[in-house]
Amino acid sequence: MSVPADELLERDCQAFLTEVGGLVGERREAYARVLFALTAWSLARPQLEFRPKVPAFDAPQATVSFYLRGGPLFWEFYPRKTRADAKFSCLSSADARAPAALKEDLLREFADLSPGKTADSPSVPTLSFDTLVPVEHCATLLHLLDDALRRLSAG
Repeated sequence: MSVPADELLERDCQAFLTEVGGLVGERREAYARVLFALTAWSLARPQLEFRPKVPAFDAPQATVSFYLRGGPLFWEFYPRKTRADAKFSCLSSADARAPAALKEDLLREFADLSPGKTADSPSVPTLSFDTLVPVEHCATLLHLLDDALRRLSAG
């Protein structure tokens, strides 16, 4: 018997929130708000699809991932292994559909959102989850992702 996709998404979201150490009280609520805002945004985009973790094949890390429909990874949340934090990455796979200019633009925009105005990664658009907790930063991310989807579709 197969499990409905919405139950698998809920399972993966709860596993992610549980795996990120030290998430209690208001901090856990803030992480959940960001996570559920981004998953709701993604579910409303026909270009994206949720793919649940397959424990027998995927890394043991609790991740939440959305893919370009029928294609490569678009975005992913994953816990950091060394601290009580998590990361968000976009266009992390090497896919020819992601133009270098788009990745460069996202790297620059993500650096602008980050404390210290520096990129978390020199090659993959990545943000600390804590950076996304302020509502305006989460809204900016959703705007940037809309633009990225538009550019990929025009591609």
